[in-house]
Amino acid sequence: MGPFNRRLAALNRSVDSLVCVGLDPDPQRLPADLPADAGGVERFVLAVIDATAEFACAFKPNLGFYLAMGAAGARLLESLRERVGPDRLLIGDAKWGDIGSTMAGYARARDAFGFDAVTASPYMGWEAVAGLGLDPARGVFMVCRSSNPGGGSVQLAGDTAEPIYLQLARQAAAANVHDNCGLVLGASDVDSLRNARRAAPRLSVLLPGIGAQGGDLAASLDALAGDLGPPPTLINASRSIIYAGSGPDFASAAATAAQSMRDRINSALTGL
Repeated sequence: MGPFNRRLAALNRSVDSLVCVGLDPDPQRLPADLPADAGGVERFVLAVIDATAEFACAFKPNLGFYLAMGAAGARLLESLRERVGPDRLLIGDAKWGDIGSTMAGYARARDAFGFDAVTASPYMGWEAVAGLGLDPARGVFMVCRSSNPGGGSVQLAGDTAEPIYLQLARQAAAANVHDNCGLVLGASDVDSLRNARRAAPRLSVLLPGIGAQGGDLAASLDALAGDLGPPPTLINASRSIIYAGSGPDFASAAATAAQSMRDRINSALTGL
């Protein structure tokens, strides 16, 4: 098994997709014919995976939605690896970041759940993410410039010529010795996306903010491509895919939404 970024690039090509389906199930938003409990969430999530796998490159469960259900949620999270299968990536959206000994435990948790990569928060320093990057086959996407409106209060702070997010991108590029590091870059700030890409041209990118958050797909892809072409990329959408339908046909509606997103991305890529 080769380095994560190389695997992602190959998978982007082989499945002809950059789509990452965010598996963020809210029991209160399940279709009416499913119970608003752990059992209903399981049926919902597994049906969405089965329906959208043809159009997706990866699936990204946000751990908060699963841990909120206690042991049942943890069991569901553990079952996702087998359901997703070996031909798609499973990204654990955990945003872990802690001291070295704790991060060693998180690395073991990543492996136990079968995640191909996880998200991490490097704002406690490189000690907070270094332990996640030791296995070349496992990726680590560091939160750099997030898509949430409040992210800029920290990420844009510092020297106006090189704000914190850009310093982080440069340091991440230097740390990418195993070709398994990536950045989380939100589609809501195209200028920051372009700047971070220039600072770290060899890193992969996890791009949220295109679906329900309304990011500009064409502008984001143009910023990602720059002069070098797009890096290994996952473009995440959660609510706009998994909640595309609210009735008994929710799975087919999710498939249609995932296919539409894949086709829009591929169409935009051909114009670069």
